[in-house]
Amino acid sequence: MAATTKSPIKLVGDIAWVPEEKIQGPVSVKRAIFRPPNEIVIDCVSQGANYNVKLNHAGSNRFEGIWSSQNHSDKASCRLYSSREGYVLIGKWVEDGNDYFWWTEIQKVDAFSEKTKGRRSPNA
Repeated sequence: MAATTKSPIKLVGDIAWVPEEKIQGPVSVKRAIFRPPNEIVIDCVSQGANYNVKLNHAGSNRFEGIWSSQNHSDKASCRLYSSREGYVLIGKWVEDGNDYFWWTEIQKVDAFSEKTKGRRSPNA
């Protein structure tokens, strides 16, 4: 958060966490595309299965949509946060009737390839 004021800023909100032993991943995001302001798509592989996530703008910084993998799909939603370093998506993922807390940290790259997978663009 970039604040230019020297006065204290009062803040309230929510906090949650997941025990480290229960975290699934991390897995590398092979490809993600943000088409401002309306769509985010993400491709990743977890435990040998390809996951595709398509999220649409739902107001403010909220995105909602679906994920799919092989013969399964369900809902996903998140909030998008950005900085000069990249983007963070934090939200809810529904799979097999269970709610999961999910997040991803992604950075801008010049092109998709094995060499740039997971690396930032020098211009980002």
